[in-house]
Amino acid sequence: MATPIKRGKKWRIQPSKTLRDGTKVRTSITANTKQEAIQLARMWEADIEANDRHPNNFTVEDCLDKYRETCKAQKLSPSYIKMQKEKKSAYASILKMKVQNLTVSDIQDHFNGRSESGISPGTLKVEKAILKSALKPYAPYLNFDSIKLPKTKKRKKKQFKSEWKHTVPEKIVEMYGKDDMYIYSILTIHAGLRPSESYALTFGDLSPEPIIDKADDGTEIKIGTIKIDKALVQNENRVYEKKDPKTDAGYRTIEIAWELIEEILAIHPRGKNDKQIIKLKPQSVIKLWRNVRKTLSLPDNIRFYDLRHFYATAKVLSGATEEELQSDMGHSRSSFTHEVYVEIMEDHKQEANRIFVKDSSAAIQNLRKIEDKKNKQEDTDKGQK
Repeated sequence: MATPIKRGKKWRIQPSKTLRDGTKVRTSITANTKQEAIQLARMWEADIEANDRHPNNFTVEDCLDKYRETCKAQKLSPSYIKMQKEKKSAYASILKMKVQNLTVSDIQDHFNGRSESGISPGTLKVEKAILKSALKPYAPYLNFDSIKLPKTKKRKKKQFKSEWKHTVPEKIVEMYGKDDMYIYSILTIHAGLRPSESYALTFGDLSPEPIIDKADDGTEIKIGTIKIDKALVQNENRVYEKKDPKTDAGYRTIEIAWELIEEILAIHPRGKNDKQIIKLKPQSVIKLWRNVRKTLSLPDNIRFYDLRHFYATAKVLSGATEEELQSDMGHSRSSFTHEVYVEIMEDHKQEANRIFVKDSSAAIQNLRKIEDKKNKQEDTDKGQK
């Protein structure tokens, strides 16, 4: 039995098993406690041993079901587990095939058919990843790297206008008043929270008093903090349940303007520390956002979630490093933070270049005026002589 290793607040164990044909299979399991990690590893080993004794009984559908149960036991994201359940029908062409008879060609043909039916490259990529994880313990010999999918089209860049940062909350207040939808908007724009994180906030997550500090110019500023250590998301039964962050990056404390906390408490006076602040569910936010977006004539591809762009932009332009942005945004992948960071810096670079060119042009024109004035004065002096 492998030994569990503590990673942040979680325990990770990587058990392995040698099959009767000499093939070695392994997996990675994450749990909340050391004992739970060991228990899940033993369950996995028992499943592998049972499957190895009766390989003829397993179909692709069996493997998908077992993978979903494993994910539930590991308490992975409820939305991910729900997606697996909904995705099951996507494998209709191979669902009833026995794993021992399944070949890479069968899988390739399956994805070719999905592609020809109009399924997007991004969706096929997710389906391939799920199928690979589900089949790996039972058919480790299947080479998924050789399966070719259509290339994902380059994501069209979302165009953000700086005035939206102010017009969106103003329009929300105009349409719905200062209520939960307004709180969602200011937490997203000014604190960078995801809707599921905002929904999970309790009064104990808000700092009770402001931190008094001074800006570079000597003016007094009040700083508040928000602690983020959980989210509320829908499970496969569409019931909202608490979810811990996937990685240590999800646990963070954000410094914000104290006025942001004052706005929240003006709408919902401070209650007990464990009392949930917002009652409006994230699913309702999506519906209300469509109305706001349509009223403001914003592009259809701008989601409410995308308003986090304004927070990221403000952090970068205030001097935050790429690592600091990753921490504040709660990104688990540095590659994703890098993409966001570079995009913002590129836009800022273009704007900075325009300002630089404009300033340089004005400076040179001013030098020309001085030179012309000097030459005229010299001509005048010569004429007088």
